[in-house]
Amino acid sequence: AACQGSPLPAGRLTPCWRCAPSQVAYYDWDGLSDDYDECAAIAACIQGGAHTVLMRNHGALTFGATVAEAWVRYYYLDRVCRVQCATAGKPVVQPDAAVLAHAASQYAPGDNGFRHGKFEWPALLRQAGRLQATMLPRC
Repeated sequence: AACQGSPLPAGRLTPCWRCAPSQVAYYDWDGLSDDYDECAAIAACIQGGAHTVLMRNHGALTFGATVAEAWVRYYYLDRVCRVQCATAGKPVVQPDAAVLAHAASQYAPGDNGFRHGKFEWPALLRQAGRLQATMLPRC
């Protein structure tokens, strides 16, 4: 979140992360969070419909209708940022604008019923249950 501008160029952000650039807000970190007035400033960032806040030089926040939706958004944000770091300085093959528009429409809320976490969250809960079972002490 310390980069200038978007984590990735807008064209790559949409299909990879399933959101439009208008759904990402930026907040300039201003030191320790010891002032309640900061809550109103962060809230103002998301009033335009953003579900993600990149707090420059600090971290990120994601929101959703469910914990699953917010968590999966954060997962994809992390992946996008890792891709950016891995490809820094290297040429990037951009998909055609029509392909990007089509991909964005496939992830748009509406008739297709896609929501972040709808499919991933149940699988993640099963995986967490399996991991927990292997970590329980044997008596």
